[in-house]
Amino acid sequence: MTIASKQQLSASERTARKGHGFLVAVGLVVIATLGFYSYQTSRPVFEAHYQNQGDQLLHKTLPDGSQLKLGPSSSIRLKFYDRVRTAELQEGEVMIRLAAEQTAPLQLQAGALRVMASEGQLLVRQEPALTQVQVLAGSVQTVMGRWWPDRQDLNAGQQLQWSN
Repeated sequence: MTIASKQQLSASERTARKGHGFLVAVGLVVIATLGFYSYQTSRPVFEAHYQNQGDQLLHKTLPDGSQLKLGPSSSIRLKFYDRVRTAELQEGEVMIRLAAEQTAPLQLQAGALRVMASEGQLLVRQEPALTQVQVLAGSVQTVMGRWWPDRQDLNAGQQLQWSN
């Protein structure tokens, strides 16, 4: 091998290394962008905890236009994200009228029962041994159990009871 071929080889190695460095830089930018997007979408746009210790219904209008009526001795935790609205009924009962123009579904957890709705009105009661869901308007899907979940679709006028 001559000196000229050694210089060509080192020049081609430098070109390959520059290309490799460029790919690493692009990869880091992609990872940083995905991380930032994931962080932004994992933060709730609305978060609240309502507790009703009185003997009257507690009425709340939520930022998305939905209406909530929390029964006496009841507690609910809400977190709304860009693509989903979550609620956890910790105890008692809640009636929720979902805003008609919403595209983000509501996922309400009450004990081992999860209720998913995009429209309508529902009443959920959480007792120590029993969870009840009554659909007053629209339709919902329920998921019960953890390992082999039982899914059911309920329409207006239907209800479901689940033993905890």
